[in-house]
Amino acid sequence: EVLRLKRANLGREHPDTIRSGNGLALAYRSAGRADEATKLHEETLELARRWIGPDHPHTIVFMSNLADSYADAKRWTDAIALRQEALNLTRKRPGAEHPDIPNLLNKLAATYLEAQRWAEAEAISRECLKVREGKDPDDWLCFYTKSQVGAALAGQKKYADAEPLLIEAYDG
Repeated sequence: EVLRLKRANLGREHPDTIRSGNGLALAYRSAGRADEATKLHEETLELARRWIGPDHPHTIVFMSNLADSYADAKRWTDAIALRQEALNLTRKRPGAEHPDIPNLLNKLAATYLEAQRWAEAEAISRECLKVREGKDPDDWLCFYTKSQVGAALAGQKKYADAEPLLIEAYDG
């Protein structure tokens, strides 16, 4: 109802309407209404790119949300492409290192793991781990990322390399 009213009163392209569309898409996804979520995420992202800008922080969030829907549907190529685009756009933002980069790296690595693209998952997980270890090596996310590296190594049957990382991640 909120989305309908915002479309009627503000128009489809208004930033508040676009954000409401994203919120409804997230609710659809949470409710298991995957097709509706994906369709609305696609529409929201298209509108955001056009009306608030392709590199706006909200647009990047909408990319990630659509990538989540694609990953749910096992559309790995689409999910990976969007995650990579979001990461690339975030890397271009001002500042030495944007605080969203580790999370974007983590999501990209997780998608590679789900797609069983082990070598890519390892490379991205290692990049994420380097960033996280540099910020807070005792944070649980650092240990989680070690588990991702270990999973990627195990997927490549590099068990001797995977085991210490997985044990360290578990202990952490």
